[in-house]
Amino acid sequence: MQRGVLLALLLVAACAGANGQACLQQGISLLSDCRAEQDYITKSFPLNSATSLSDQQAQNILSAAPTGLPSAKCCTSATKFAGPPAQCQCDKQLLAVLPSVQVSPQGLAGVLKFISVSCKFDVPACP
Repeated sequence: MQRGVLLALLLVAACAGANGQACLQQGISLLSDCRAEQDYITKSFPLNSATSLSDQQAQNILSAAPTGLPSAKCCTSATKFAGPPAQCQCDKQLLAVLPSVQVSPQGLAGVLKFISVSCKFDVPACP
């Protein structure tokens, strides 16, 4: 089964709280709207990384990115996923499910960092 489909199914199962419905919708949008960005960044930074993506790594990846990455659609989806009020990257249920599809919290944070730097938005710190 394709990772995106499996992750979407796990998002459905994981997101049942008050924030869950918003995270479910935003997570599915993020997966579909940022597919090319995920494919690109995973060539340099694995989604199951045990370490965080440094600012320098993010800049290096960004400077080598093909024209058009990230797309405006991906920027919008990532902002809705990571920004207030949803802050889905902080959802404990979601973070607990990610390793089952070979995505670490650091991997998710790395993809969001790449997208946020290039889309010029800040990913808020988790409470």
